[in-house]
Amino acid sequence: MAQEIDGDQRLGAYVVPQGEGSAALTADVRRRLAEILPDYMVPGLFVFLDVLPLTPNGKLDRAALPAATPQAAECDGEAAVLQTETEVQLATIWRDLLRLEHVSGDADFFESGGHSLLAARIISRVRSVFHIDLPLRALFETPTVAGLATAIDEAKRRGTSSAAPTIVPVARKPGAQRATS
Repeated sequence: MAQEIDGDQRLGAYVVPQGEGSAALTADVRRRLAEILPDYMVPGLFVFLDVLPLTPNGKLDRAALPAATPQAAECDGEAAVLQTETEVQLATIWRDLLRLEHVSGDADFFESGGHSLLAARIISRVRSVFHIDLPLRALFETPTVAGLATAIDEAKRRGTSSAAPTIVPVARKPGAQRATS
């Protein structure tokens, strides 16, 4: 079911687990769905419920379902802490765009609810914050905070600065004709 969160459409799934351990279950369900579905159909958000709400007719009561909101992956004491200033800044960008409370060094962008449109926004923010030209594929190749931070540090060492010119508005006189070539 698609959920709109602050203007973003995200695919969410409601799950009634038969046991405990929603963090491990999320990873398992996501992995199994990725085996049979295209990437764009794998939900980015999972909401765990004790029971699905039903109407008096026994059908799913969609209006009674809680909103699917991004949740930080449950940290088990082994979550990687942020170790460099680059990781800290990158985690701040992820928290902002993914709307998460906590992001660890080993947090996976796509498992945290990210998708290709948010990936483009992440890379855009990385370019403006770190002043480097990092390709979008870098996030797909290294989707963790620590991995992408390493790629950012590498780009900074190589001196791959963002060479995109600044776009500035041009004042036009009312009624002036534009030059055509």
